[in-house]
Amino acid sequence: MADLHRGVTRFDVPPGGRLRRPAPARDLPLWAAFLALAVWHPLAVADGAAGVTATVAGVSLLAPLLTYPLPARARTGVLALMFFTGFSYSTQALAPYAVAFFFSYVVGMLLVLDLQWFRQRRWRYATAVGAPPSGRDPQHFRDVGDFAKWDDLPHEYEAVEPEPTTMLRAVRALDGAARSYLAIWHGRRILLVGGSAADGLVVMQSDDRARWHVVVDPAGPADGDTGDEVTLVFAGARARYPAGRTTDVAAAERAVRTWVERGERDPSLTWWREDRPQQMGRPVALRKAGA
Repeated sequence: MADLHRGVTRFDVPPGGRLRRPAPARDLPLWAAFLALAVWHPLAVADGAAGVTATVAGVSLLAPLLTYPLPARARTGVLALMFFTGFSYSTQALAPYAVAFFFSYVVGMLLVLDLQWFRQRRWRYATAVGAPPSGRDPQHFRDVGDFAKWDDLPHEYEAVEPEPTTMLRAVRALDGAARSYLAIWHGRRILLVGGSAADGLVVMQSDDRARWHVVVDPAGPADGDTGDEVTLVFAGARARYPAGRTTDVAAAERAVRTWVERGERDPSLTWWREDRPQQMGRPVALRKAGA
């Protein structure tokens, strides 16, 4: 995938992998409610608590922000230590202050995670080559229109209104190692292809990311579960899948072409709909990417 097709953008994969943005704008009222509860509760149950409450809430909110310059692993350890120490002391002093500490600290943690996400986003955009970055982000079930993402281990790719030839090329390049997934959105709806073109592919489609339709072997059971399993790498995660729920390159290409051109599941393929939510499961990397 070194030579980029028209409309394709390539990014370097951030160190440590991509972060999922923890708190979209719609969660801001919840943050405000957390802070209001953190301040109101001690004031309601403890006389003369205004100064102490403000100090506890302020320190608890700012303390996580001070860890922002630290490396990721060091930051995790420091944040955990700060939480257990602060919660223990605030509980011993007066239980209501533990409320002020806890909720303020949660908001501070969310702010730190958001700052990390923005920093990673800037770094990622600085490495972009090819078409200008779209800025489209499917995380938190956003409508991103016609949009695709895939990878080759050191890089990630995206395309707005992807061309069928580009997507078919990405399917054929899947090797279950450096290249192990393709995700194509139509608004909030999505088609996923993962695994290896040589050893077997998993093709999944969902309208809500809760229940999935999976391409299965038409000659096998309706749910594709014959009792035999194969091990595949899907979005960097090695897992076992029922052999009947995997397919070959030709079928995966038909599914992708129909999805790109018409935004629907290919009727010539046999699809099994999960009988319980998240039965197939998605690799963590795809959940972080919004797939």
